[in-house]
Amino acid sequence: AVRESEGAPAAFHDRTPWFIMTWKAFVLASGISIALAEHTGIEHSGCSQSGSIQPIPYVPVINGQFANTAELFAAWKASKGDLCDHVPNEAENKRGKEELHIGDYLVIKWQFESASTFSNDPDGETSRPSGFLRENFAIYVSNGCKLSACVEPATPLGSGEVLFPVELEVQEDTGVEPRLRYDSWTPPSAAGEGITLANPDPDFPPRPSAMNKKRYAITNLALMTTKDIPYNVDDELGTICLAVGTFISTIFPEIGSFQTRLQSYMDVGYWDGDNLIEDTATDLSIMVMDSESCSNIPPITETVLSGVSQILMAKPPPLSPPPPPLEPPPMPCPSACVPECKGYSMCIATAGAGGDCASKYPAKCFLEDGNLGQTGCAKFSTCYYPCTKDTYMEGAPPVTATCSADCSEYLTPQCMPPYVAPYVEPPCPKNCVKDCAGYSKCMSNNEPDCMFKFPTTCSTDCAKFSGCYYKCTKGKFLGVGPPATGPECSLECAEYLTPDCLPPPEPPCPPQCFEMCKEYAACMATLGVGCESLAMDPKCYTEWKDECDKFYGCYFPCTENKRKPKVSGSCSPECASYLVPNCFPFTISKDPHFQLPHGGRADFRGEDNAIFNLLSAKNVSMNVLIADADFAWNKRTVHGTKMSAAYWIIRTEKNKVIRIEYNTTARGAAVYEEGASTPIILADDHQEFVRDNLHVKFMGKTKLRVKTDKWEMAATKSPFPFPNLNRGKMLLDVEIAALYDADSDVVAPHGIFGQAYDGDKLAVDGAVDSDRGTVTTTKAQAEGAIEGTWTDYKMASKFATLFKYTRFDVTSAKHRDVTQLTGIKHAAGRAEGKAISIPVGKSSE
Repeated sequence: AVRESEGAPAAFHDRTPWFIMTWKAFVLASGISIALAEHTGIEHSGCSQSGSIQPIPYVPVINGQFANTAELFAAWKASKGDLCDHVPNEAENKRGKEELHIGDYLVIKWQFESASTFSNDPDGETSRPSGFLRENFAIYVSNGCKLSACVEPATPLGSGEVLFPVELEVQEDTGVEPRLRYDSWTPPSAAGEGITLANPDPDFPPRPSAMNKKRYAITNLALMTTKDIPYNVDDELGTICLAVGTFISTIFPEIGSFQTRLQSYMDVGYWDGDNLIEDTATDLSIMVMDSESCSNIPPITETVLSGVSQILMAKPPPLSPPPPPLEPPPMPCPSACVPECKGYSMCIATAGAGGDCASKYPAKCFLEDGNLGQTGCAKFSTCYYPCTKDTYMEGAPPVTATCSADCSEYLTPQCMPPYVAPYVEPPCPKNCVKDCAGYSKCMSNNEPDCMFKFPTTCSTDCAKFSGCYYKCTKGKFLGVGPPATGPECSLECAEYLTPDCLPPPEPPCPPQCFEMCKEYAACMATLGVGCESLAMDPKCYTEWKDECDKFYGCYFPCTENKRKPKVSGSCSPECASYLVPNCFPFTISKDPHFQLPHGGRADFRGEDNAIFNLLSAKNVSMNVLIADADFAWNKRTVHGTKMSAAYWIIRTEKNKVIRIEYNTTARGAAVYEEGASTPIILADDHQEFVRDNLHVKFMGKTKLRVKTDKWEMAATKSPFPFPNLNRGKMLLDVEIAALYDADSDVVAPHGIFGQAYDGDKLAVDGAVDSDRGTVTTTKAQAEGAIEGTWTDYKMASKFATLFKYTRFDVTSAKHRDVTQLTGIKHAAGRAEGKAISIPVGKSSE
């Protein structure tokens, strides 16, 4: 049985479950230097061979106390270095071998020492023959042998083990690895129990053919050699510390003592169950003597090893006489009485004891405990309702005129009214908005067949949502809520919908609707039929029809396919907000006004007869020619500038360089191929120039589109504003659209326009001309919205690509530093998480 010992771990005193211990091996960095044995010139001599592995048990002492708690052992260990180097003193040895107490931390050092000798030094005083312990041999350790034969466990309890393992330390270079037969060790939790083992390790060494079956059954630890371990190198004296194990003395052995034994075996086979396996036997042993100084033996000779240590327990303290018998404790109130008899208790407390109450409830409710062989609830019935009124309370019922102290104590805690949480309505299910918003609108508008058009959950799990949602929100985004209460929307509905079941923000206009379907949308808003040929993708009128439906209704009335959305009689605020930022043209237009990516704006005068770069990107560059122009603007005269020609330089995916020119005076556009002597002239929309990923084509009579896989650009020959006042005057309006995520390109675009793809979420407004006098001259040069100065963007010639911020030939370039710009910065309005970049095109004055 487990006996208590002063200072033993509390878990043993408490008899409460301790922990499942998994053996941990701590490897120390220090170790024995490995060197092959070499002959050192000792005279040849006859040799004898023997050796042993000696278990050295001791209980550490720290500050005058034996280590019998985890704290004392940890403190002692912290004061030591390599435990192999510790030599126990007399007191530690005696406690570990002759007076071991329950709860002691027993340390066992397993030390190998060769007893082999030379005939000319029979006592081994100056030298011993060299050798090595052979690799891949098991040294079996039995820590709980009852007698020397080691076939019976030291205790009949549990697994038979008396020592509970704490840790094992091995020196890193020694070449020893511990193996536990079981991964899980559970200490005894009460008197009369033993140490139990579980989770067998399949890699534990099998039983050697020469090992007794009963001894193997109580062997739960092995030390495996992982390499050849030299000893007595150069025939010099020495020992080897193979490992140090720490255990807690846990079980008092049956005869008051036990043995710890070690044994290795010659490899002549092993047992697999009841079958002896011999075909892999090597007939080798662990201890090999190979000294070249031995003259009477072959080059090497070998043998097995063993070792034993007897450990005596201290005499257990005398058992205390049993205490006198106590009065039996009062019977607790049976908890089963509460659900079965609380009604009876209320009945007799309010209507009086009588047959009517007894006939309605089980007999146990009015029988004393043990009456008729069953648990009785008579006392419960007498006490429960008078003390509790069947109402939950914390702690014992107060003693009152109707509740005695005996009743109060008897009911507590098993027979008190249980806590019943107040009903809390579950929150509105989040999926109801997605699944049933349409059903709520259908029901609110008294439309027919609503239940057949939507999932059944709309009238079950989402029934309350369906009754509240449309009446309170009309399906419009309300922010974080709650909805305003009113005749249709009760306070209960408003609180129920908030925050999980309010209308989500309306998604922004899908970018593909603008990129691929803007001409189709303009046609549908004006002609209404025959517009399919203008769609850049058939999905505009098939798969995307529903998704782009709102775009088709808003786009042309708000932009006329040429300007930023503007609230007017034909363009509602809702439509204008919906189109920004994904679905309206960004342009450079008129004299010239820039509507920039991310929503910025600026005016740019430039310089008469000078060429400026608008877009410089990898393999793509666009320049424009600026010319002075006077505009008759209603009742004003504006001395401004215009764009009179556009030039593109494109390097295709197959490395062909194409140059394109379009101006306000020539008929058609000129396309120059590299190496060609004359240009190709595109005169109208019946012709298209295609080279690799480059497409050049007129879209109508005056709009030239230049498109690659990443960029779509266009220049449109347009009359001056107020054409009746500016007869015959023409200019170019320009559109530039990124067809990929230009903000994330490793070659960040640049140019007066292109640099706005700067990877942030800010719009930057530059200088604009605000003078509205009768006669004005434009002055703004986009200051504040561009890097450097406006002259940095002047080009040497119409097809030049090189300037201060060129990107045409580079392999990487950073975005501009927006913090250095002096223009007004504001939120770009770009929707989060879009995989496609915002298209850029035309805008209005």
